[in-house]
Amino acid sequence: MPTEDLRDFLALLRDAAGRRENRRLSFRVIGERAGGRAYSHVADVFKGRKAPGDDVLEDILRALGAGPADREKAFRLARESVRPPKRRTARPRMLPRAFSAFAGRADAMRQITEAVARQRIVVISGMGGMGKTCLAVRWAKDHSRRFRSGVLYADLHGFDREKPELPESVVEAFLTALGAVVPADPRRAAILYRKLTGPGMLVVLDNAAHAGQVRALLPGDGATVLITSRDRMGDLEVREHAYPLVLRPMSVAESTDSLQVRLSRTRMAGQQAAVATLIEACAGLPLALGIVGARLEAHPGEPLTTVAAQLARRSDRLDVLDGLRTVISWSDRFDPATRRAMCLLSAAPPVLVGLGGAAALFGLPPRGSRLVLREFERAGLVHRDAAGRYGMHEHVRLYYEESTGEVDPAVRRLVRYYLHSAYAGQRLLSPARPEITIEPLPEHVAVERMEEEQGALAWFDAEKSTLPVVQRAAADLGWHAEVWQLAWCMDDYLYRRGTVESHERMWRLGLTAAERTEDRDVIALAELCLGRIGGIGARDHLRRALDLIRPGDLVHRALAHRALSLQLEHENRREALHHAIAALRLFRTLPDPRWSAVQLNAIGEMLAALGHPGAGRRCCLRALEAHRRLGNDNGVAATEDGLGTVEMAAGRPAAARRHYEKAIDLYERLGNISSLANTTARLGDLLITMPGGSEEAVRRWGAAHDLFRSQGRLLEASLMREKVHRSPVL
Repeated sequence: MPTEDLRDFLALLRDAAGRRENRRLSFRVIGERAGGRAYSHVADVFKGRKAPGDDVLEDILRALGAGPADREKAFRLARESVRPPKRRTARPRMLPRAFSAFAGRADAMRQITEAVARQRIVVISGMGGMGKTCLAVRWAKDHSRRFRSGVLYADLHGFDREKPELPESVVEAFLTALGAVVPADPRRAAILYRKLTGPGMLVVLDNAAHAGQVRALLPGDGATVLITSRDRMGDLEVREHAYPLVLRPMSVAESTDSLQVRLSRTRMAGQQAAVATLIEACAGLPLALGIVGARLEAHPGEPLTTVAAQLARRSDRLDVLDGLRTVISWSDRFDPATRRAMCLLSAAPPVLVGLGGAAALFGLPPRGSRLVLREFERAGLVHRDAAGRYGMHEHVRLYYEESTGEVDPAVRRLVRYYLHSAYAGQRLLSPARPEITIEPLPEHVAVERMEEEQGALAWFDAEKSTLPVVQRAAADLGWHAEVWQLAWCMDDYLYRRGTVESHERMWRLGLTAAERTEDRDVIALAELCLGRIGGIGARDHLRRALDLIRPGDLVHRALAHRALSLQLEHENRREALHHAIAALRLFRTLPDPRWSAVQLNAIGEMLAALGHPGAGRRCCLRALEAHRRLGNDNGVAATEDGLGTVEMAAGRPAAARRHYEKAIDLYERLGNISSLANTTARLGDLLITMPGGSEEAVRRWGAAHDLFRSQGRLLEASLMREKVHRSPVL
């Protein structure tokens, strides 16, 4: 039988001939060129099933256009075919020493174990210092017994001070470890490497630069591969079905465990504040935790408070975390323009930025911004979430902040991008609301496109944690107009979602900014919006708003009267009705009839509460008819809720239930979870008074409790929980 070397060599010659002719040569074509040799005989020779005679081999080599050197080598390999193939006996264990201070990452260890049972390749990615090598080596050590054929390991130096390893050099080292004679031809060496690695073998490719460096080192079928890199290597996910394991910063608990591995519990006892500062400053980065732990371990007399105080100074943090700056610099291989974009990203508010925001920040079109962001991601300097937004670790931000320079114009573009996008969303949520004037959108900055009301809600849901951070950053920079305008743009969304605490916080910052503008109309608007939220001082804010709003500004005077009536309705119903009627009179002078319909519903509820349910019902029914005619679904939902309250006051529980249920259905569809929680709670209060309604009442109160809690309305959630516990059903 021919040697595998001859078979592999003939395959290489066939591939070379095919490349010269720009096609793949079939065995039939080769047989015809080889003097009419049978197709099946040629196939058997190429597949290693038959040893060719000298004349057959001569004809095949001529058909392939082999040169003198290749002919000599082929005949030598044919002569060696009588020798039995040398079998590999070595079972290498090439892993470096495991890190003794390894802690945490239990979930990542579990994910690797589960992944290798299904997929042969696992790519562990993350920024420099995230503990990728430590995790891979620890897992390989813990599971080495399951790999009976051996474990191969190579540091590919993709991101460090040394030049990246060439795949040919790594293959040579692997073959030597496997006890094989290394062929002089790199292509033959690669074929032999894949042949000698298969089931029962683990190959760890550490610190890879990119997928191209790794692909040439993938072993034979059945072998398991662990790859670590700062690049996520999406190409391997697609082509090789690799499992992507992206390491994120460690949790506070894992960070604490990591420090405890190096430091005794006695040394950490009673130092909760210092330990908390250390962990916060390290920001979940295992390398940073290791640097701190090693320093404290080497200096047992140094107080934790000393190191904590040094790390608390943000400007000194990278100096204290000696070595971290160098590790990050190994990813910093950009041209000046691209590096400038990275500096701008570090200077932006610390939020997840989507493609539109990044384009505004960089001053580039979306396509160019996408390419830049992908380059940052491949370098392991930014991470991308499931929604396609990009974030940066605090230590990477610090590194690039050191060389940022002037950034105000870029950051202002980003703030304006969020402001204009939020303004567009606000107009979709509440088109009847009086508009405000904002500065024009900067050139080449595009607003997010939203489709109708649900699209606006989805955008606000995605950016609900981003916009308050952007507002705070604008406040710190003294951009007062953008601060109160961002609060205004979030107003309707935050009301619908019922996030009272965040809503009030944004408008308190907005009011401060409005006061600094010294613009009476802006201050009046901020007082009005803050007062509408409710809470402590709400009436004072509303009364100040009424004092400041100019007599000719009818819409805002009407809104202030309406808000005051709602604040007073449970304490002074007659005064509340007075303000409600004043609001209605003003709304009727305005061109938009929706406001009048909204106010008719409010007056209907107040009349019912004052003992006039018939008059209240008539007001609400007129409001309902108007909202339906205008296609205002939010108004229809609110009026159905109002009619439920009116019918409760009239002693007609069945009718009240029908109205409440209609309101709940509409609020669910509209995503108005604040009003949904209120109406659900009221329906529970109604059901508990109806025969056989106790179980359903408890269910509704439980649903209201969950809604209130999700909105941070803890007092109302507590009241719902108390009602459930007092229920006779339990």
